[in-house]
Parts: sequence; structure tokens; C-alpha cells
Amino acid sequence: MCGFLGVFGNSKFNKIIEDSKVLSHRGKDDEGVVKNDDGALKFFRLSINDLSENGNQPFKINNQYIAINGEIYNHEDLRLSLEKQNVYVEKGSSDCKIASLNLVKNNISDLEGMFAGVIWDTEKKTISLFRDHLGIKPLYYLVDNQSNYLIYASEIKAILEIFKDKISNNELVSYILFNGLDTEETLYENIKSVKPGEKIKFWIEKSGEIKSCQTNFFDSNYKILKDPIEVIIPTVEDALIHAVDLHTKMDVNYAFQLSGGLDSSLLCALEKKIFSRNIYTFSISLPDAGKYNEFENQQKVSSYLNSNHVDIPFTKKDFIEDIEHLSYINDFPLIHPNSVPIYKLAKIARENFKVLISGEGADELFMGYPKYTYAIHEKTLNLFGKLLFLNNIIPRVGKFKSLFFLLNNQKSALKAFLSTRREKQNIFNNQFNYDFRKIEKSFDLGKTIQNDDMFFSLYWLLSRYDRFTMCANVEGRVPYCDKKLFDICRSIPTKYNLKRGYKKFILKNIALKYLPIEIVLQNKIGFSLPLEKWFTDSSFFISYMNYLLKSDFLSELNIELNNEIRNCNAELIIKKDINLAWKIFSIAIWLRNK
Repeated sequence: MCGFLGVFGNSKFNKIIEDSKVLSHRGKDDEGVVKNDDGALKFFRLSINDLSENGNQPFKINNQYIAINGEIYNHEDLRLSLEKQNVYVEKGSSDCKIASLNLVKNNISDLEGMFAGVIWDTEKKTISLFRDHLGIKPLYYLVDNQSNYLIYASEIKAILEIFKDKISNNELVSYILFNGLDTEETLYENIKSVKPGEKIKFWIEKSGEIKSCQTNFFDSNYKILKDPIEVIIPTVEDALIHAVDLHTKMDVNYAFQLSGGLDSSLLCALEKKIFSRNIYTFSISLPDAGKYNEFENQQKVSSYLNSNHVDIPFTKKDFIEDIEHLSYINDFPLIHPNSVPIYKLAKIARENFKVLISGEGADELFMGYPKYTYAIHEKTLNLFGKLLFLNNIIPRVGKFKSLFFLLNNQKSALKAFLSTRREKQNIFNNQFNYDFRKIEKSFDLGKTIQNDDMFFSLYWLLSRYDRFTMCANVEGRVPYCDKKLFDICRSIPTKYNLKRGYKKFILKNIALKYLPIEIVLQNKIGFSLPLEKWFTDSSFFISYMNYLLKSDFLSELNIELNNEIRNCNAELIIKKDINLAWKIFSIAIWLRNK
């Protein structure tokens, strides 16, 4: 797990690239730089496999420089394939070195893992950026069409060192409304993200102009499995065990992030019972959270598995100490306040471990969220299905006249989604033109929600997990996002995941073999910070909220605050709607610290 940044098409920024430390938190074991008259590439390494200098990047293979941030879990299979092609692979080579050798001979689609990479061909004067199937690892870029150069980096802040881009009001509005953006977009006018499963090739024309073309190496199509559930359950179990095995192969110490819920508990149980390994677990407890504190569940699982466990209490003081720095690190306003404790957990774990293993992705793969309850009831299929579908197909939202609607006023949002076409056009500034008649009557609500979760919501959850583990110089691994397991799970019929009215029926069925029934069937608590209590008790939160409410920043972006909101003070908003208060605070603290 690492980070990199570079420029292509112009050497005038080579010194900035060479001296940059903005991504040093992503890898402190080594720094490598290559440069020529066409640009420069710098790599920060966090060594996980092959701790020797042979694993330092960028790699030079023939006329190509290759750098990969991430882990390639099928590197042993790639090694065997290369040897059959008479390609020499040095014994003990790192997973990324083997993947780089493969990229010279074969396709990106051969790689299985979490990765974002660059291939710089100095002879052909081309550069290619690519990213894994779910976008687990980040990669951003900007093309300056006036000066004809490309900047690319693992985090947006590295691009902003060179090009001072402007915030996009459209994207900021979309981000706040939908809790995320299309996977290509960022909050800046010119900075883009390489999409999951995408490769973008750039080259220099004789005129000096930068040109590009995109290809997708991840097949997003799938077919619903016809097998009976008795066949599907052991298939999923085998794939999950294989994923845990692959994600725990490394040359450094690792630990598990234990929430106390089903997903992380099952990973720990498989590690203990299938592979007979001693396990180390870290948990965040919330002394101020009352019924939302999962301390007892965490202790129960740890005791059952006899893990070497560390409990980390997280308080308002911790939140205030970390939130400004993390708002800068994240490159976006924080969507979920419960993201903040990830950093403290990773920072403490880093004292003895370089890798954390998390249960992220299980709720998306196995339909675990409360909203999937709607999919059990056929009467809600059309109404709710259309709402979710609409949320998924709007690529860009126009300028809103009311930030009150925009900031999580759920009744207004529901009315907007279900209003007439004319009303929708007014709400979306005449930019909405989708015809509901295109939605087929045989609409599968469960799969619609799941697709939205897998390719939108999960994308942003993985993004925050990458930022806040790497900020502590820790690699975060997510076995549930293994490509083979992912491909199987998105093909499972809705009726099997929601069988007998149970969400996550398949995963729970598997878990009963490895965990006590009271752990498997416990009610989902959900990790929730006591925001209302913290906001009410602290001037820190109120001052940031008032900064946004009273400043002209939003009006400069042509975003108008609703009078009802502008005339309120922060204390009143906190009392009336803590979710609205959080969004105002999150935007304000990001604007001040970005």
C-alpha cells in the first residue's frame, strides 16, 4: 500500500514532484523518483510484501516505468503464468513487481486485488492510469489543455500543489444531496477520478496536445444464478474462506478491526477456526453512546475467539482533536461522522501492525442494511424501486435554490422524487429529463438497491477507509471486496439473501458454523456517534456551523441558503435536526481545512 504522484507532458514541474512530501503519510518505508524531459513520477512505499529494496518503486521494465499502489492477491498465479511464457521472475519478488511484469506481457484484467497504477512508456511517450474493479485504491488526474500536461496522484491534494483548481458548485451540491458523486467526478472543476475498472491511456500529439482514450477491463454485467440455495451457500463459503486466506498472506504483522457485528466477527472466526492462527483484534468503544456502544458485543466475540484484544475508547475530545486534520486528508467533506474513529484505531494499531483487516463490504454484498426490508414487501416494489433508480441515474444535479432541501430534508426529497415531471424539472433546474416509462415492470428492487450500494455507496465507504488508514501509515484490507467473491454475490437472487424475512440470510447461515447463534442473530446496532450530545456541549461545532451560515462562501458558488436556515443560529439547527447540523458542520470544516 503506497501513494504516487506525477506529471506527464512537461518537465517544468519535475522539481515540485521530486521535493513533494504531501503523500508521505501513504508510505514511509521508501521514496523513489524517476524523471526525464516529458515529466516525473514519485512513489511513496509502505512495504508489505518483499521488504527488501527489490520491492521499491517505480519499477523499470524495458522502456516502461510502472508504479502500483495496492496489493495483488493472485500474484502467485501470475508468477506461474509468466514462467510458462518464459518470463523470468526473481524468487521472492513482491506482488506488485510480479504484476508489473505481467502488465508488460498481458492484460490488466488478469490482476485480482486492490490497486491503482501507472504505466509510463518513455519510448512511445504514452502513460496509462488504471484502477481496480471497485475503486478500492484511489487515483485522480487533471489535464491542462492550455499548457498541455497531465497531473496524476493518489490524492487530490497532491494535484492542488501544482494546479490551483476551483471548487465546482454543481458537484458540491450533488455530493451533499446524494452523499457522494459519480465515480468519475470530484469537487473540483478540472480534477477527475479514474473510474473503477477503467484504464485511461494518454499520449502527446506532435502539436504537444495531450490526447486520451478510455477502456473498461471490468465486466459490470452479470447473470442471476439459477442454482438452488443449498448449492449457493457452500459456494459463497468457499469463496469467502479463499478471500480471507489471500488477504492474510503478507510479510508483516496484521490485525483485525472488530466492530462486534456479524461481518468482522465472521472474518475473525474463519481466521481462527479454518487457519488455526492466533488473532489480534482492535475495537472502538463509545463510552458516551449508550445503547449504540458495542463494547459488550466486541468483548463477547473476543472472548469466544480468545483473541489478543485491544479496546480503544473514543470520546468527544478525540473527535475534536482529529476532525480538522481528517477533513484535510479526506479531500471531501466527511459524509459519515463515524468515519473519524477509524484513524485513532489505525494509529494505535500501527504501533505493532502494518495491516488492518476490516468487514467493509458485507452489507452491500449480502443485503444487510435496514432499507432491504422494503424489498421483502412486493407492494413497495414500484414506488421505492423508482426512487432508488432515479437516485442512481442522475449523473449531475443542477443548481438548487434551497440548501434546506439539499441538506437531508427527507420529506422534501421524497416529494421531489415522486412529484410530476413538470415539478421535477423545476426542482432540477430543467436539467432532469428521464422518462419513468423506461423502467420495466419486472423491476427487481433488491438488486436495484444492491447495485446502488455496490457501485456507489460502497465506493465512498472504501474511499474514507483508504484515507484514514493510510493517514496512519497502515494498509486497510477488505476481504469481502475480493473480486471472485464479489462476482458471486452480485449474481445471487434477492430472494436468497432475504429468505424468511432475514437480511443477510446466506452470510448468517455460513456464520452459524463458526460463531454462537446469539452473535450471529443479534440485532444490528450500527456504529453511531452521540453527535447531538457532543454538538450541544461544545462551542467548537457551533463556531464552524456559524462560519458557513454567516459567510458568503456558498453564495459565491451560486448556492443559495434557504431563508429559514440562514435566519437560524447553529444552536437551533442542532436542536431541530442533528443530521442537518452535521452536514453544515462537515462542509464548513472542509472549506476551512482543505
